[in-house]
Amino acid sequence: MILFLAKRDDVHVDPVLQKCEQLGKTCFRMDPEDEWFESSIISLQSGKDSGSFEQFGRKLELSKVSAIFCRDFSFAQCKDDVEIEHHVGYSESRAALKSMFLLLDHCYWMNSPWVEEKVDNKPYQSLKAHEVGLKCPDFLITNTKNEALSFYHSSQGNVVIKQLSDICLDHSTEGKVFSFYTQKVSASDLNDLSIYPCFLQIHILKKYDLRIVYVAGKLFPYRIHSQEHEDSRVDFRVIKDLKTEPCSLPHNIEVKLITLAKSLGLEFCCIDMILDQQGEYWFLEANVQGNWLWHEEDTFPIVHRIAEVLTGA
Repeated sequence: MILFLAKRDDVHVDPVLQKCEQLGKTCFRMDPEDEWFESSIISLQSGKDSGSFEQFGRKLELSKVSAIFCRDFSFAQCKDDVEIEHHVGYSESRAALKSMFLLLDHCYWMNSPWVEEKVDNKPYQSLKAHEVGLKCPDFLITNTKNEALSFYHSSQGNVVIKQLSDICLDHSTEGKVFSFYTQKVSASDLNDLSIYPCFLQIHILKKYDLRIVYVAGKLFPYRIHSQEHEDSRVDFRVIKDLKTEPCSLPHNIEVKLITLAKSLGLEFCCIDMILDQQGEYWFLEANVQGNWLWHEEDTFPIVHRIAEVLTGA
């Protein structure tokens, strides 16, 4: 059996689950953020991978699980203004789920959430990328104006600010989501630096962006035509549905990327790179839960690869 951990609206799971079922595997999908304890039964007992989880008339026997495709590892939180016993109940429920998943630690995970917690960090990934011989833009994390301005001037003003955390706040009353795109900064921007740290990085002039999907030792590289539009030249995410196409990478870059992903302990990630105007490849980051369907080909090679690995575990 293959366990899928994902939000209910995660469309990337649907074709993978369907393909796994076509290959003869039983699949069980759950959203860890559900308030499951109101409609489900969990039973964990002494002994290796012993236990079960029942939800909506479906039963997950832990002993039958061979692989987990983990796209979400967040858990339900109660509102701040509820009675203290509800806070305790939610906390105990989260602990029970984590206990259940830890009993599956011996199974194949794509990816292990405990690995992701460590490696989903831009500075750490940059360090590991340097170790395997990849080029990475210099960066600075600081909350001091003088240090930020010194970095800016030493880089001839070619500096961007990037979001370091993964926070994305939904202001529901106004229908707004708060996060920010990578963008160029000026000296006057840095003069207004607050008490909070910011992540600054050298801005590389691009020929184009690259999104390379890594799945268990295999790479699927795509060229993103981000420089065809003014608004997407710094951050391709600004414009939806940019033209993308499969491409090839130099062999030495392929080897370094595969070595990097393995050193990070990842079975899946979406690697963002840049080809600069001089033909040099630059590593930016590895998105541990990146999306890929937006440039998947008609034959769905990435979906097939993920399903192949999960069903073969």
